[in-house]
This record gives sequence, C-alpha cells and structure tokens, in this order.
Amino acid sequence: MVFGICLCGCPETANVITDIILLDFATLLGPLNKPMGELLLFNLNFTDKLLENCYNAVVGNHFKLANPFDSKLEFSKIVTIYYSAFPDKKPTTASVTSLFESIRIIFNHCFPNVPTFPTLQQPTHLTPAKTSFKMALNHFSDLAMAEFLKLSSGTTPPMELDPPKPNLFSLPTKTAPTIQAEARLSKLDAECQLRSDKTSKIEELKLPAKFDWRQSNVVSSVKNQGDCGGCYAFSTVAVLESAKAIKLKNEKKAVDISKVDFSEQRLINCAKAYANISGSGCRGGQSVFAFNYLKEVGATPEAKEPYTGNGEDPCRDDKAAAAAADKEKIADFCVRSKYRYGRPVEAAESLSDVQIQDALVSNGPLYALIRTEREFQLYSSGVLEIQNCSTVINHAVTLVGYDEQSWIVRNSWSERWGEGGYFRVVRGKNMCGINSEIAWPLL
Repeated sequence: MVFGICLCGCPETANVITDIILLDFATLLGPLNKPMGELLLFNLNFTDKLLENCYNAVVGNHFKLANPFDSKLEFSKIVTIYYSAFPDKKPTTASVTSLFESIRIIFNHCFPNVPTFPTLQQPTHLTPAKTSFKMALNHFSDLAMAEFLKLSSGTTPPMELDPPKPNLFSLPTKTAPTIQAEARLSKLDAECQLRSDKTSKIEELKLPAKFDWRQSNVVSSVKNQGDCGGCYAFSTVAVLESAKAIKLKNEKKAVDISKVDFSEQRLINCAKAYANISGSGCRGGQSVFAFNYLKEVGATPEAKEPYTGNGEDPCRDDKAAAAAADKEKIADFCVRSKYRYGRPVEAAESLSDVQIQDALVSNGPLYALIRTEREFQLYSSGVLEIQNCSTVINHAVTLVGYDEQSWIVRNSWSERWGEGGYFRVVRGKNMCGINSEIAWPLL
C-alpha cells in the first residue's frame, strides 16, 4: 500500500513525510492515532477496486490516497498527506476531527449498509453502493458542516410562503434609494415570458437534447468566493459576463471571455446597501438586490474593484460608479421564481425542467438557487442525487447547460472543487431545490 504519492509539479518538500511530523500529529490526534479500520470499527481488508465508483483518490493537485480505509493505515498518516496536499491549511484538534468525520462520511457513501459503530454482528464482506457521484478529500474536508455552510453558501430566501401570509415579507418601498416591488420582472411581464409557458413539448420547442454554453466560449473562468457568503454576487456577475459575451457574438464582434470580467466585490459592498437592506454583503443576499444594482448603477470592472472577500468594506460613491465610462448597466432583469419578492401572488410559480431548459438556451447562463448539503462538501465528480435533500435553498449558482440526465452547474468554490469548479445534479426531481428560481439580465 502506497500511502501518499506526489503526482506532478510538486513543491520540493511536498512528498516528504518525516517521523517528526508524524509524531507531532500523533500528539495532536491523541486517541485518534490508530489504524482506520480500528477507528471505523471494522476489520475488513478490501481492494481499491471497490472504491472506484464512489471515491476519487486524488487529494489536492499532487497527492493520491488510494484507500483511506485500509485497516493497517494509521489516521496520522492520512492527516500528514492531507495537510501536505493543502499547505495553506493548519491542523487543529477541531479540523482533524472534522477530517476524520469526512472520511467516515465517504465510507458511508461507498458502503451505506456497513455500520461504523459497535454492533452485535460485524459484516463479513463489503458490497459497494451503486452511486451516481464520487466523493473525495478536498479543501473543505477538515471543516465542520456548520463552518462549511457559513463559508460556502450565501443566499437568503425571502421570508414569504406561497401563498403568502399578509405582510410576512415585503421589500421596502418608501425610503430612497430602494428596490420597488415592480422592479422584478416575472412571468407576468412580456419580456420574461418563455415559449415553454404555453407548451411543454420538446419537439415543438425544438430544444436540443444536450446543451452547454461553455462550448460557445461565453462562460468566464470559475472564481472563488472564499470565506465570504457572497454567492449571489458571483452568480449575478457570471450571468452578466456571459450575457455580454453572447451579445458581442450576436453583433459579429470579436470577444475574449477572459477580458469580460466584472467585480463581485462591488455588488457585495453595495447591492444590499443600495436596497436599504442592513447587514454585511458577505452574509447572504438575493438576486433582486444584485440585479437591481446592475440596472440602476451598473457593474464595475474587476480590475477597478478587485475581490477582497470583505463584506464590511464601505460602498464607494454610487454616483461616480454610475457615471463611469467603463460601467456595464443592464436594461432590466427577469426573475422567474417560487418567491414573490413583493409582487402579486400570481408572480410566483413552480418551474418545470422544460421552462428552465428553454430559458437557458434562449437567454444564456442563468442565475439559479440550490440547497447545499454535506454531499456537496465532499463532492468530486458525477451526478449529484441526494436522498431526502432539502429544497430550502441556501446557495446561488450558475446554470450553464444540461444533458439527458443532469443540469451542468458552475459553482464559486474555485476550480479545485468538483469537476473543475462545476458540478452536475440530476434533472427531473427538483433535486435540492434547483427548480426554485432562475434569473437573467436584459441588456
């Protein structure tokens, strides 16, 4: 068994595992400094082949951990490999405990019918689950679930039910500047109506069986929101960048998507404040805040206001930003959603897959909402299908395409997460609330 392998382009000391480091980890780990088989309370040896459909052995960019459940592999060595793969992270008792919990969750993902706690009858063999996605140890694996959600999500659903209770939620309408209720265009407005509102027949709509905006070179590179809950800003900027690139292409103009780059930090600093909504821009937001700011003030180039991940930065002069020659304003925006956002109850709706496909093909990448669960934290590749996943959304993402089985979704957790920063989630089941809301700009 090879415990740690540096694959390529490694730091000179990345694959050096010394007895001194192991001793330090052993002291830190205390009772966890035991073989994984003993810690997980099974004593079964099995081949790496049993893991090939549920576990990705690559840790970070350079290391490989073929079988973290080896009955002879001490947990301290796994800790060494992990923190060698992510040298920017520092082990603590809490983080190492969370790392162990992540490994246990991966084991349960691969072998859901095998208990990892004392039972009267221990299993005699392992049967891998038939799963549609793989998990891996990544830069989130040593975070507790609450800490992960605090860092990685960042959208807040409106406090309204459907049908709504009177005065349960309304956007401010009297103070200035503010978002008026009518600012949000919905299915009630002609600009946001879809062909699929009248028919759900794919053959009549002539929608392709597969579609991916990345193939048209109009999707910008994956970004990283870091420890700021500003996903709503990242998704809003992503769809704006794509909409701008698509418009230039339709006008037969040359476009380099890498140069279509707008500032998320501007929206984090200013969008909620402009709507008279209190609180840090890193503590969540909504589509209507961000898109309305693009409509009223405009987007700022990334180079002019680069990302800091600080939600307490003051908003710079909105008047100066609106007057800047390099701003990018939108004419309006559409939000098709199960939430009213202060509009009549008829504006809320349940979106079908066909409607989302139609909007995606017709308008470009879409702002969308989803619920992130523990499976997202350890996701590596494949199609996410999570049993009993909540539909109470907490994260904004960007829909860029679909295939016969899944939605193709761009995330804002860096390219080292998932499939190069993307993930796929099963279609046809409103999985984790992915059908809750879509939004796009009108240029």
